[in-house]
Amino acid sequence: MPRKRIHELAKKWGVETRQVLAQLESLGIQGKKAQSTLSKQEAELAHQALLPQAIPSLVLGEEKVVAERMVTDLDHHSEQVVTAREEIRENRIRPNVIRRRRRVEVITDEAVITDETVAATRESTPVVF
Repeated sequence: MPRKRIHELAKKWGVETRQVLAQLESLGIQGKKAQSTLSKQEAELAHQALLPQAIPSLVLGEEKVVAERMVTDLDHHSEQVVTAREEIRENRIRPNVIRRRRRVEVITDEAVITDETVAATRESTPVVF
């Protein structure tokens, strides 16, 4: 049976050599280095143990929502409560390029705020100098 070097197997499986060596240690195969060889049986055992840990490949062009939040604030011009929904989308253009876009959707509350509510809001808002 042909024996394969650990670093060759790691490259073939798409994982780092360190991960393969750590997995071999946890399986009880001691004293192996990156240049050491494994029998076919040992290689299959290590490969099966590494399968759940395999890193998913990057998907180019897929857009996903990374963050989402609701923001409520007092509009000082019209003295109305303004609620906005903010969403951040991420799109992987190339393996090393990520484009993030922020989208804000403003939802206004039609109720007019009384002077007491405005005063209470101003008192609870910290002032930074």
